[in-house]
Amino acid sequence: MNTFFKNWVAVRISLYIFTFIFTFISYSSSFDGEAVKKYKKTSIPPIDESWKDPTLNKYLEKLKKAVEKKDVNALVELISPNIDCDHEYKPGVQNFLKVWKLDKDPEHSSFWGYMSMLLNSSGAFYSETKFILPYWYNGVEEPYIIETYKDKVLEELEKFGEPFNEFEFYIVAGKNVNVRAEPSSKSKIITQISYEVIYLVDYSGVYETINDEKYQWLKVRLWNGEEGFIYGKYLFNQDFSIRAIIENTGNGWKITIMKRKYYD
Repeated sequence: MNTFFKNWVAVRISLYIFTFIFTFISYSSSFDGEAVKKYKKTSIPPIDESWKDPTLNKYLEKLKKAVEKKDVNALVELISPNIDCDHEYKPGVQNFLKVWKLDKDPEHSSFWGYMSMLLNSSGAFYSETKFILPYWYNGVEEPYIIETYKDKVLEELEKFGEPFNEFEFYIVAGKNVNVRAEPSSKSKIITQISYEVIYLVDYSGVYETINDEKYQWLKVRLWNGEEGFIYGKYLFNQDFSIRAIIENTGNGWKITIMKRKYYD
C-alpha cells in the first residue's frame, strides 16, 4: 500500500471521526426542537504539518510577509493563475482580486485579516501535493479531524444516543478568545476559551469594527450551560467558514482555492 493511498484512507476515516464528534458531543439533543443545555467540553487545538515539506515552509514564510505588508504584487506571485475564489465567478486572478476588493481598495481588503487568521491556525496535508488551511478542513467543503489526533478527541467525548443538528456547533478558532456578557468589546469578560467547540444560541444582529475588521457578535452557550457573546471573527463550522488550499502545481506551491462562507 503506497503512502498516498494510506493518507487518502486516513483522511476518509477522519471525515467519519469529525461527524462522530458533532453527532455525539452533547448531553442534550436539539432533535426534538429543544435547545442544547449542556454538552461535553471538547477542544480541537491546532495541528501543524507544514514542517513535513521544507519547500512548503519557505512558501508560507513568503505568504506571511506578503500578508503583513499587504503587498498585492507579491501575493499575485503566490497564487495560481486559475485560483478559485467564489462560485459566482470564474476562476482566475482578476476575479480573485475583484471578489476580495484587492483591485480597488487593497489596504482595507478583508483578505489580509482572513489569511492571517488561517496562517496562524496552521494546516494539514490532504495529499502529498495538497495542503489545507485551516487544519480542520480536509478539502473544499467537509471539515475533519486529523488522524493522529482522533484518539485524544474521542477520549474527551461522551456518546449521546439522539441525533441533533451539527450546524449548531462551532469551533472557536483562536487562543484566549473573550466570551463577553454583552455583544460589545467594551462589555465584561465572562471567561476566555481556546479552540473549544461551542453551541450557537443566536445571531445578535450587532456588528462591531475592531482593527478595521467588521464582524457580528454571536450569542453562544458553553459546555457548562453558561452563555455569552463571541466576536464572529473567531467562530467557524461546516456552513460558516473560510479555507484555503495550497498545492504544489509543478511550478512551486500556489494558493489554488480561497473561499469563504460567513454570516451577514
